[in-house]
Amino acid sequence: MNLSTEQRHTIDGLYRSLDADDTGTAVSVIVKTRGETCDIDCLYCYEKRKEAPGGARVSADQIRRLASIFKGRKLAVELHGGEPLTAGREHIGEIIAELAGLPQVVRVSLQTNGVLLDADWLDMFDTLCPDLRIGISLDGDAQGNAWRVGYDGKPVYPRVAAALNLLAERGRSVGVIAAVTPAVLDRAEEVLDHLADFGSVNAISFVPCFDSTIRRSTALPSRRKSASRLLQQAAVNAADGPAWAIHPDEYAQFVLAATAHWITAGHFARIKLEPAVSTIRRLRGLTTGFCHFSDLKCDHVFTLYPDGRLGSCDELPWPQARLTQLESTADEHEVVRAQQESLLLNQGKALMDKCTTCDYRTTCGGGCIATRWRQDPANDHDAYCDYRMRMIDGVAALLAQPAQPAGAWCQSLRWRPRTPNSMRDVNAFLTSWDTPNLVGNSQAAHQ
Repeated sequence: MNLSTEQRHTIDGLYRSLDADDTGTAVSVIVKTRGETCDIDCLYCYEKRKEAPGGARVSADQIRRLASIFKGRKLAVELHGGEPLTAGREHIGEIIAELAGLPQVVRVSLQTNGVLLDADWLDMFDTLCPDLRIGISLDGDAQGNAWRVGYDGKPVYPRVAAALNLLAERGRSVGVIAAVTPAVLDRAEEVLDHLADFGSVNAISFVPCFDSTIRRSTALPSRRKSASRLLQQAAVNAADGPAWAIHPDEYAQFVLAATAHWITAGHFARIKLEPAVSTIRRLRGLTTGFCHFSDLKCDHVFTLYPDGRLGSCDELPWPQARLTQLESTADEHEVVRAQQESLLLNQGKALMDKCTTCDYRTTCGGGCIATRWRQDPANDHDAYCDYRMRMIDGVAALLAQPAQPAGAWCQSLRWRPRTPNSMRDVNAFLTSWDTPNLVGNSQAAHQ
């Protein structure tokens, strides 16, 4: 369904379209350095379920072309995968050097599983781009990482933990993206404490595995299945859908438990926790760069693939998310026209129709279009909205009475938070935890 001009107007404040003539905001570009190619084989990986060119590599020339298309626009670039480090140290060095030399690039980050990360990689980062932000994919403790395995089916947790310890030795701070699966449910405090114990970790983003509609294991180029794919097949064949999938209500309960512990244990003094921080900021009337709570959604997030395809956020269905080819695109105006004509993006906006009359719209921000897409086949839109309202109410209760975290589980009252003296320490950290006008895609998790 295409949105009319009148329908587009109804979601103003929830979804801001990209305006090529208004360059005041940055766009985020997720660079799929080697498509879906990865040195490990996480059972829940969404990237390997897509059509993506494996083996090929995004080049420095493509980075230059990307910058010329968005000339005059700030760019926040994230090297992603698959696993970006499989492109090799020399090649990644060329890309990082190119990005570091582009004035319009205001942030460069790297999302890695950490398995290949060593002192030589860190030496190169320090030389070419000292401000490079590193993100590590790790689902909490060893038990929580049950789904993150090598092709041999064996856990990769010990190698990732070693990388985090090395980062601490080098004085580097990193963010961790942790998928919430049944392996961590009812253990939020334990998992949060475990991640906080790594001296390098200063940010944690808990993201949900809402994969209930997945019914087939990942396709293989050969007939012989690796040990990891046999494990995946068994997990997909579980009675209620993939064994790693959770329900939105379970995710809300986990987030509330983690947020309560983050406050009471004092982790807030060192660690930024999402989605807690974005929820708190919106409750206080502040902005956030996290696209799940911001109006800078899919029109401000792009994905570049090795074959030159430029598409929307990498979590949207592919190949429908394709917008244009890099080499045949003259400027940002062509990209905007492709967005306006995209059936996928217009249908995604239509999924937010009910948000326009929702009492939670100013805090929730409409959520994630890609997640709404995944909930659509399961007819689970109400569950998605319910979890976000539940989470907002619970976090608001924690703000109102932080000394009584049990209030977060009260479902008979609707809390509207004040800022009591007991929360002054938490509030003092909030303003330093956000970067205005930089859209963030911290949901890009199933690395």
